[in-house]
Amino acid sequence: MPTVRSNPTQRTEALVSVAGAVLEAVQDEQRLAARVADLAAETLGGLAGVWLSRADTGEARWVTDGYGRMGTELAELLRDHVKEHLAASADGVARPVLASGQEARLAEWMRAGNVGAYSLFPIVAGGRLLGGLAITWPGEWCPLATEDLEYAKTLAGLAGVTMFNARILADSAVAMDELRQHSELIEHMSDAVISCDAEGRVVSWNAGADRVYGYSNAEATGCDLFALLCTEFVASDDVPVSREEVLRLAAEGGWQGESRERRSDGAALVTMASLTGRFDREGRMELILVNRDITAQRREEHEALHDALTGLPNRRMLTLRLYDAYARACRYNRSLAVLFIDLDGFKPINDTYGHAAGDEVLKAVANRVTVAVRGTDTVGRIGGDEFVVVLQETGSRESVIEVTRRILDAVAEPVEIGATSVEVLASIGIAHAIEPKIEDTADELLAAADLAMYEAKRQRIGMAFSEFEEPS
Repeated sequence: MPTVRSNPTQRTEALVSVAGAVLEAVQDEQRLAARVADLAAETLGGLAGVWLSRADTGEARWVTDGYGRMGTELAELLRDHVKEHLAASADGVARPVLASGQEARLAEWMRAGNVGAYSLFPIVAGGRLLGGLAITWPGEWCPLATEDLEYAKTLAGLAGVTMFNARILADSAVAMDELRQHSELIEHMSDAVISCDAEGRVVSWNAGADRVYGYSNAEATGCDLFALLCTEFVASDDVPVSREEVLRLAAEGGWQGESRERRSDGAALVTMASLTGRFDREGRMELILVNRDITAQRREEHEALHDALTGLPNRRMLTLRLYDAYARACRYNRSLAVLFIDLDGFKPINDTYGHAAGDEVLKAVANRVTVAVRGTDTVGRIGGDEFVVVLQETGSRESVIEVTRRILDAVAEPVEIGATSVEVLASIGIAHAIEPKIEDTADELLAAADLAMYEAKRQRIGMAFSEFEEPS
């Protein structure tokens, strides 16, 4: 009958010691393995060792000093032995039954280590073989007593659970640390990072959103984001996009464009917006927005391309618009006209009433000319009292004359400056390309309109056409 090698007190103390070693295992699994081996040796006699499989590669290695000198090959041999015979073992103990090819190597190991008998106890947790507890004795094989067998099985099983929990705890700690770092990164981003529910109500609001919009997290959370910020979406080609369309595109993969919005103090704001929709486990959509304040950038771009006094496109912007319009007219065989406007009687106003009064006249003229043409046309100020209008898809000569007369009449209306009323007239040169040709250029069209303006001024007839008015 097998002799009991351990006593109840030793067994209990050993198991309690292993169960309380979770935090120790988080820091160093090898220390826990050494403790298990020492406890097994102390309570059961003989020599004990623990081998573990690397979580990343599966490589088996001895992690205790007792068998460490025998190397990785023996550890892998015993690992394979456990794997092959564990499933066939009713009590979960790997019996010393050798598979083909293993006997010679194990016999060599046993002779080298003065081993007469050994037992293997699998360290299993979470359905995975983490390693094994090996116990060796000198002399012949002698079955373990039931109490020792159950104790060794429990010790190995408890070691597996402890290591498994330690790995989960370590992974959780790493995940929590990464989550904390991610949250800190989002919080310290200069961009506004906002999440909303499917109805557009704010769920989260980072410090960047606070800085960009001037609302605190407490003020913004729960509000309809787009109503709060008076959001208007604009596509890359400056075309407005509806909220419904943006949300549809966000749900299908994402939308990027510009948002015209308002800060808490009412100041206008332009943001480069990126919206992405994602769905939770219940199928509800959550909207993630990352908005970058580009107000200053857009202001600088506007100032570089627009006249500071009137707000109209300056010469640079007008030239770009004219080139684009001329290219489209040639491509689609559409008519195009350029009106070159010069004011008559403007210099006396400057000399008599001062430059401030002259500025008011220029602003009034700019507004009146803009109102007289379509929104698809371009009105620009190229310097002094000179303005240029680019009319697209003009149609007939009569249509161009009608628009020109509207401009002449609008400019001729008196301008009120304080208690004083002043008047200016306009001389307008017209270059009308009914059938634009690619061999001509937009610059030639503008130059022709300029020459026609001088002819209109010379004859005091209000308007004059250039040679571009008829097709060749």
